[in-house]
Amino acid sequence: MSSMIREFSCPCCSEDFESRVNSLSHSPGLTTTDFFTMSAGDQPIHYRVHTCPSCGYSFEELEEGELRDDVRRFVREIITPQLSSYGEVPPCKKFEFLALIDEILGAGPYSVGMMYLHAAWCCFDKNLKESEKFYRERAIYQFLREIESGDMDEDLLYLVPYLLAEQYRRTGNQEEAARWYDLVLEMDCDHPDQGLFMTLAAQQKVDPKEYMGEIIHEEP
Repeated sequence: MSSMIREFSCPCCSEDFESRVNSLSHSPGLTTTDFFTMSAGDQPIHYRVHTCPSCGYSFEELEEGELRDDVRRFVREIITPQLSSYGEVPPCKKFEFLALIDEILGAGPYSVGMMYLHAAWCCFDKNLKESEKFYRERAIYQFLREIESGDMDEDLLYLVPYLLAEQYRRTGNQEEAARWYDLVLEMDCDHPDQGLFMTLAAQQKVDPKEYMGEIIHEEP
């Protein structure tokens, strides 16, 4: 296993705990058509988020400064009670906790949605189909909020609609998936990734593939 144990001090409850972190570089493997880049072997995604076993506070990297009181209260009231359901918190749940905390900290819908998508990828890797669907549906909700905000970054103009199409397809809603693939195909924006997303949308609408290598060799 290409990971090692590292000690952390929780910024929320001050308890010390141990968590696995990536310790070696990984050989690239397959990439799914919704951009989950896998490794040839153990998947690094399972060690990206660290969760305090005492309170449930979750993070990728510790930041300097004091944690806000409202965040501490949120963790104590919403996240800590969930810990009793787990012996060890699974990676998908760690991403869920991180999504909840990031939203309280002011992260936008796209960033929060990506945390739920990462949770879905963890489930995809472990073949946990019901949990995967649950997290993909949460990602859909956040990606829709991003589009509805009317303030989407230009870098996301093609990515978010395409990700929506993929999440709908992967949760079994083919009608909505086709609608969002069509939206990508109908867009005419001056964007460096326009050709990539149009190729993907055209393929996935008609004859969907699981992995990028079955369609193209270029990635965003």
